[in-house]
Amino acid sequence: MKKYRFLILRRLVQIGTLFLFALGNYAGVKVLEGNLSAARLLGSLNIADPFGFLQAVLAGSAIAAEFAIGALIVLAFYAIVGGRVFCSFVCP
Repeated sequence: MKKYRFLILRRLVQIGTLFLFALGNYAGVKVLEGNLSAARLLGSLNIADPFGFLQAVLAGSAIAAEFAIGALIVLAFYAIVGGRVFCSFVCP
C-alpha cells in the first residue's frame, strides 16, 4: 500500500504538465510552448531535456545557445531537487 502513497499526486502533476502544453495549442494561453524535449516556459525561460541535448551533441548536430542554456537550467534543477524526485512526478 505504501507504493501508492503519492500516486494520485503524481498523476495530477503529469496530467497538469500535459494540460499546460495542450492549453497553449488549443486556447492560445502560452504557459508551456514546445514539446517534452525542449520547451519555453512563460515565453521567456527555455527548458530542455539534458539527455536530448547530449544526444544532439554526440550526433554532431549544430547546437543553438538556447538549447544549451535550457539543458543547463534543467540539469541544475535536477541537481537541486534530485533527478528521481522530479522524474517520478513529471515523467509519464
